[in-house]
Amino acid sequence: MYLGHFSLREAPFSITPDTDFFYPHEGAQASLNMLLVALRSGEGFLKVVGELGCGKTVLCRQLLKTLQGECVTAYIPNPDMGPDDLLMALALELNIQLVAPISRHSVLNALRDCLLAHAAQGRNVGVCIDEAQAIPLRTVESLRLLSNLETEKRKLLQLVLLGQPELDAKLARPEIRQATETQLMSWLQTRQISDSAMVEDANAVDRTTATNPHDLPKPQAAAAYWLSKKYSIAPEPLGALVVAAFDAGARAKLDPTLILAVMAIESGFNPFAQSAVGAQGLMQVMTKVHSDKYEGFGGQLAAFDPVSNLRVGVKVLKECITRAGSIEGGLKSYVGATNLDDDGGYTAKVLAEHNRLQQVVSGRNVPINTPTVANTQPVPLVKPGKAPEPAPQQEQLASLSHS
Repeated sequence: MYLGHFSLREAPFSITPDTDFFYPHEGAQASLNMLLVALRSGEGFLKVVGELGCGKTVLCRQLLKTLQGECVTAYIPNPDMGPDDLLMALALELNIQLVAPISRHSVLNALRDCLLAHAAQGRNVGVCIDEAQAIPLRTVESLRLLSNLETEKRKLLQLVLLGQPELDAKLARPEIRQATETQLMSWLQTRQISDSAMVEDANAVDRTTATNPHDLPKPQAAAAYWLSKKYSIAPEPLGALVVAAFDAGARAKLDPTLILAVMAIESGFNPFAQSAVGAQGLMQVMTKVHSDKYEGFGGQLAAFDPVSNLRVGVKVLKECITRAGSIEGGLKSYVGATNLDDDGGYTAKVLAEHNRLQQVVSGRNVPINTPTVANTQPVPLVKPGKAPEPAPQQEQLASLSHS
C-alpha cells in the first residue's frame, strides 16, 4: 500500500543496514574518506567509535563495497569469541584452506602465508570488525599481535574496529598492554621499591579524571571555576566533569547545567558517595537497579568511575524526564518521589542551582553563597546519616529513594 502510494520501488526503511540507502552526509562521507585513505596508505590499526544507531554498520558495509576489486576484504560482524575462534573466523573469511591437525600455530602460519601471497601480488588485506566493543579482552591483544604482521616495507594486514564508546575504555585497559611493556614496568617497580619503598607509575596520569580549565571554552571554564569555589573541589577534576556533562548533555539533548546541578545536589561532586539506600557515585544512581546500564562499562564497579556514573545518571535522568513530560516531574521521579506529595525540596534545590549555573555560563557574576527565600514547607527529609541543616529549608535535599 505504501509503496504504491508514494511510488516507491522498495521499502526505504529497514532494520538491516542497506548500502543502497547510504547517504553521504558530511560526517559519514568524512569518515568513509578517512578510512579509505588510511587503508590505501597501509595503516595497520584503525578505530571508528560512535553511539548505538549512528550508522557504523552501514558505514562499514559501504567501505567494503567501495573496496571491492581494489583489495582483499573480510567482515566479522560478531567478534564475541576467544582468540583461537577469531583466528578461525578470519581464516574462513579469507578463504584459507586449513589442513588437519588444526592448531593455533598452524592457523597463524596459514594466515601469514596467505597475507604474504597477497602482498606479493600488490594487494592490501583489510578486515572490518563490527560491534568491536564486544571483543573479549584476551582477544584484543591477539588482534594487536596480528596487526604486527609485516614485511620490511608494509603492513600485511589492516584492521578496522567499529564499536560503541565502550570500545575506547576497553582498549585503554592495562590488561591488554604489550607483554614487553608489562615486563619492563615490573622490573622498574622492583628496583624502585628497593631504592625508595615507593612504586612510581608513569601511566597514572592517564587514569585521572582531570583537565586544565584554561584549555576549555569560556562557558565551561566559568562553570568549572565557580563550582570549584562553591564546593571546595579542585578545578581540574571539575573541568573534566564539566566537559563530560556538556558532551553527555549534547547527546541526550539535556541542558548540561541541569546535569551539573543534579551532581551538585546529589553528591557535592563526590564520586565515591553512597547513600543508605544504595545510591552511588556522582549522580547517586541506584547501582543494583540499573546494573544493566553498567554492563557496557565493564560492570557495576564502574559506578565509582566519575564519567561512567555521569553517563549512566544522564540516561536515567533523561528517561525520568521523558516519562514525566517535564523537567520538574522528571527530577521528582529521579529522586524517587513520584507518588509522594512532597519531594522534600529536592526539585527546588536542583532548579535553583541550575538557574545559577545558567547565569555563570552566560558570563554573569554569580555570588557563591546565594541567599534564598525561606518557604513555609515543613522541614524536609534528608539523606540518612545526615543531620538536617537549619536553613534555608527550600534548598535542603530529600533523597528518598532514587530511580
